Amino acid sequence: MKSILVIRWGAIGDLLMTTPLLRTLRTRWPGVHISFVCDHGLAGVVRATGLVDEVIGINKRTEYTLSTLPALRKRLRQRSYDLALDLQPVFRSRFLAWLSGARTVLHVPRDPQFGPGRPARRSAAENFVAVLGPLGIENALDGLHLSYTPGSAAAERAAALLASLHVNAGTYVLVNPGASAANRRWPADHLRQTMLALRARHPMLAILLIGGPGDIAQIQSLRIEEMQDPKIHVLLGTVDLETTAALMAVSAATLSTDTGPMHLAAAVNAPLVALFGPTSPARTGPARRGPALGDAPRARLDPITLQDQSDLPCRPCDKRDCARGDLACIQRVLPATVVDAIDRQLGA
Repeated sequence: MKSILVIRWGAIGDLLMTTPLLRTLRTRWPGVHISFVCDHGLAGVVRATGLVDEVIGINKRTEYTLSTLPALRKRLRQRSYDLALDLQPVFRSRFLAWLSGARTVLHVPRDPQFGPGRPARRSAAENFVAVLGPLGIENALDGLHLSYTPGSAAAERAAALLASLHVNAGTYVLVNPGASAANRRWPADHLRQTMLALRARHPMLAILLIGGPGDIAQIQSLRIEEMQDPKIHVLLGTVDLETTAALMAVSAATLSTDTGPMHLAAAVNAPLVALFGPTSPARTGPARRGPALGDAPRARLDPITLQDQSDLPCRPCDKRDCARGDLACIQRVLPATVVDAIDRQLGA
């Protein structure tokens, strides 16, 4: 095996969950050349895993058209891949695997058992590794933890930002309240109560809120200015992904919904409290590095779900829209439960 092409367009969390597969490829075929196709805007995520030799970032609007396909075909076939791994069950990905001309093409299997009221048979990371089943590889060869390493420049940017805020490493909780789907977002009032409780319990603890343009409305609804608290800082749209990872790596804890930054926190092994509503931690919750799973002095991953789900047979639905219309699975996760989980991460 000399060259392998891996195809997964996105998103951030999914790309990070391919890293157990990538490490398995490295372990099984140490000298193999690994190329990775993804959306051009996410190429940096794949590079920072440190597990691939080449990232082929493709702009689907300009480089995946009828007029540009011949050039793309030529580009992909320059290396004569021995194996192509299609990790996204959509036509675009399947077609690209075929277009590559790889000698062998394998497609990621679906988990037919996963759905409302039915737990996932395996995690998403395990499912990516399962693509190698036809080659006799059934399990990850180097664990299921995620891999991502912020560069030295990102670490310097994070340090400079903390200095400008007069915040020291290890003295803050980083909070990511946003999510692409509304039913994954925790209610703003719950988050506000959580921040107030944390500040009351830990007067020296700072809180850093991160988010993108899509999180403006939610963060505004927190009414941060009314708190008049100099230790709560809003970093909305001002911090790039790699610097965010560097901030997570030296945080006291990270609180996140089930979205890309949650996986990023897991990948840098930050103490993490993750909120799950319509999704399942068994499916999308990241695994952690060895000692953090058992014999570490504190649990470094605390997935929080609604404790009493007896009247929610629809969970986990893994849908973007709530069939009930009340978002009960995420709305009923209470602030007190989350504050206690963060306290566990802080060693309180």
